[in-house]
Amino acid sequence: MTITVVYILAFSLLLVYIFILSKYIRLWNSTPDFSFPKSDSEILITVIVPFYNEEKNIRKLIESLLRQSLNSESWRVLFVNDCSTDNSANIINRLCKGRINYEIHNSNGFGKKTALTTGINRVKEGLIVTTDADCTHSLHWLKTISSFYIKHTPDMIIMPVRMTGGDSFWQQFQSSDFLALQMVGAGAALSCNPILCNGANLAFRKVDEIIKLNEKYASGEDMFMLEWNRRKGRDIKYLKSKEVIAQTPGPETVNQFLQQRARWISKVGGYSDISIILISLLFFLVNLFQLILLITGLTNQIFMLLWLTLFTIKTITDYSLISSGFSFFDTKTTPGSFILMQLTYPLYMIFVSFYGVVFPVKWKQK
Repeated sequence: MTITVVYILAFSLLLVYIFILSKYIRLWNSTPDFSFPKSDSEILITVIVPFYNEEKNIRKLIESLLRQSLNSESWRVLFVNDCSTDNSANIINRLCKGRINYEIHNSNGFGKKTALTTGINRVKEGLIVTTDADCTHSLHWLKTISSFYIKHTPDMIIMPVRMTGGDSFWQQFQSSDFLALQMVGAGAALSCNPILCNGANLAFRKVDEIIKLNEKYASGEDMFMLEWNRRKGRDIKYLKSKEVIAQTPGPETVNQFLQQRARWISKVGGYSDISIILISLLFFLVNLFQLILLITGLTNQIFMLLWLTLFTIKTITDYSLISSGFSFFDTKTTPGSFILMQLTYPLYMIFVSFYGVVFPVKWKQK
């Protein structure tokens, strides 16, 4: 009886999982890359960059901003200082002065979300684009965003982010994990049910009303912004274009990696949107059942067979998802390496989930 119940629950969840990811893959593959048309029409863009002790990284971001092809009169940058103690602000002034339209403001409080809100409140009109101080962007990043907005006039634009890193197993692990999140976020947005976004590459229209984000969390501004727009019934679109891919470095150490993922997980308790909660719960339960079946399978051959079946089907589905994005994101993971990652993934996900909920996590050592 117990085996039957476990079998029904595990594979019912797996069927829903496969259905959703297959839909995302189909939508991704059928959506052409957006190419910006040759047009003189442009919208005023304000790029907001919160920063905290980024003197080692911010130079690369500024260099990519200086190369932007969008008319310099059509965009500006607001750097928001989140209580930095290093030389970041001086570097910004030295590199930007007389070259681009920029301002530096001190945050009105503590944390990335407060810094972002400080920047938003200083924007009067147009389109707001957020990015991180350690990101880099292509020549036509802002030009493509401007053209996409003019053509579709959405209230919010979700855009791709690529994590760069080395060739070690754990670096490939985090890269594949991040790519999977990107593909899920893209597929969900393309299905008109956006559930994921990344503040390293996000755009939204300036509105007159006050944007209320969850004040309990110092970060998580991107997902809470997404929730706010969903509650308001606003038009949210995904911009699929290689021109707008933001490049961001992956965590340098395993501890930083686990802290980052735990920080993401810790914000789940602040979500109120039912679609975001249900999808998150589905992914968690599928991995939880996979781990339970593996452990019980060590002493029960039937459970081991159930685990092997679930593992095989899920691995094929997951690899189909991320391999759909290999060419677009210019990355790749071999099937052999991915299988090894899949063996460790349920344990990693369960550990990070509980770690992020039970223990306090840090952002930028704060």
